Amino acid sequence: LARILKLPRAVPGTLPEGVSAAVRGGGDERWLFLMNYNEQAEKVDLGPGKWRDVEKDADFSGKVFLPPLGIRVFRGTAQDERR
Repeated sequence: LARILKLPRAVPGTLPEGVSAAVRGGGDERWLFLMNYNEQAEKVDLGPGKWRDVEKDADFSGKVFLPPLGIRVFRGTAQDERR
């Protein structure tokens, strides 16, 4: 249904099994939540857009590491996203 409606994805590509991604926000501001429900580390591709990791206070794009049973929160803007 999401493909038929052409809904935007939280991140490009396919997520590893046991990993979820959700984007929330309003206006130009976006928050990306990555959650790893696995007991092993996983990698997720954020794509070419810049996202700021709110805990590390650093910009990221491309592949990021998710610790086992970990959560990462990123902040971005609509113009930063390249889905």
